Amino acid sequence: MTTITIKRDVLGDFLIFFQSRDRDAFALLVSSIKGLIEPGFRDYRPAQKCWAVDSYAKSSLDEWLKYVQSEMPAVKVVWVGATEAKEGQQHRHHQWPPASYRKQPTREELCARLHLLPDAPPEVIKAAYKTLAIKFHPDHGGDEEAMKLLNEAYRKLAA
Repeated sequence: MTTITIKRDVLGDFLIFFQSRDRDAFALLVSSIKGLIEPGFRDYRPAQKCWAVDSYAKSSLDEWLKYVQSEMPAVKVVWVGATEAKEGQQHRHHQWPPASYRKQPTREELCARLHLLPDAPPEVIKAAYKTLAIKFHPDHGGDEEAMKLLNEAYRKLAA
């Protein structure tokens, strides 16, 4: 049995833990996460023995989960802390995000989306937003969901 456990860290990033006794299944999980989620949005955390996926890459993570479940139908996805995720439940069509994750972000979380410290002045917030908006704008090949998160962060921080 192969299990993917997903939870959020304090910055809102997704932590993905793999549990599998099958080496081929484990190798497929690792190669697929490397292939479907861009390096700037994912990294391996050896201390925690998990993959961290940036909250900006929500659509890429969703695409990866759909791919894994199509290639490996026996995979069980467990959302830790989510009401939709119950131990032993098969997740073919998961909701995004789980209900327990829907909350108003704090100033620290909004600043983290813009890669800033919480005490950043308005000028720095504006400059960071403009830089990231150029990178993530859908017209320039960026992710639409990431752009929505950036817009929300800037709108709330600039107010």
